[in-house]
Amino acid sequence: MNPYKIIEATEHTVTYEYRTIYTLILYGSLGLALVGYFSKQEIILHLGGISIFILFAFKLILGRTASKEIKNALRDGMVEFSGSKHSFKNPIRIKIPRKVEQATSRNSDKPDSLNETPRLKDRGI
Repeated sequence: MNPYKIIEATEHTVTYEYRTIYTLILYGSLGLALVGYFSKQEIILHLGGISIFILFAFKLILGRTASKEIKNALRDGMVEFSGSKHSFKNPIRIKIPRKVEQATSRNSDKPDSLNETPRLKDRGI
């Protein structure tokens, strides 16, 4: 089960919804590890640690394409967040713009670096 579900995709934007169950499983695994630690039950502690590791592996493997798109959009400052990571009724929604080719007839002879608008970070601001 992918941690990010596409709930809306248009030609201009993509809207992802984070599956809240991943956060709740993380809290449960952390609670299990803490119970094992304080009750001196190593098997429970190890089960909690292993479940946390498995959860992170699933999130990294299954959600890598969405995470990469979100990370790139965050870098460009083009992301809209809404919702809560703890709510099933109002989960986190991440709206990002799709990449649009900006090649026009008058700019097609210029190198790509000249067609891009400099970001604030690139201008030293």
